[in-house]
Amino acid sequence: GEATVDSKTPQETRATPAAEILQPSSKDRLATHLSAHHVISLDRDDGTLDAYRMLRTQVLNRMRANQHTTLAIAAPLPGDGASHIAANLAMAIVMDPQNSVLLVDCDFKRPRLHELFCVPNHPGVSEYFTQGSPLTQLLAHPSVERLTILPAGTALTNAPELLGSPQMMQLIKALKSQDPRRFIIFD
Repeated sequence: GEATVDSKTPQETRATPAAEILQPSSKDRLATHLSAHHVISLDRDDGTLDAYRMLRTQVLNRMRANQHTTLAIAAPLPGDGASHIAANLAMAIVMDPQNSVLLVDCDFKRPRLHELFCVPNHPGVSEYFTQGSPLTQLLAHPSVERLTILPAGTALTNAPELLGSPQMMQLIKALKSQDPRRFIIFD
């Protein structure tokens, strides 16, 4: 066979640091981050992927049968895992290319979703309520196809009252009107 000759000079070869060549993409970094925080992804199956796929199937079958597109995940005490369940269910739902999810963080004291998906917490839902910020300026897009995050935003002292308020009903209506086929999960 013929020998090939590298046409690059030694200076050109050294011009690209190895760190740039080996640097993982934002999707790879997010997949690693999700795995470290016990959130499922197609890239890394930690053994819970099938369980969340089964949960997804059960939840979506019931939601579709009742023509619902919204779901609230709640826990009786802080730290009981509602955010992880919401995040994992959202990930399982968007694994089907026909589905998209808006994940809304309504935990104004201990917001977690922004940390799990590496998006900013501000602005968020609280800015929608307190400043009238437009929803389009509040939505965050992690490197997960068909997944959008609406972070909690600034801590609110009147959060329990706000969650059952007419303002919350208006927010839900506005979110649903953006994409009537999208599933909305509230944490």
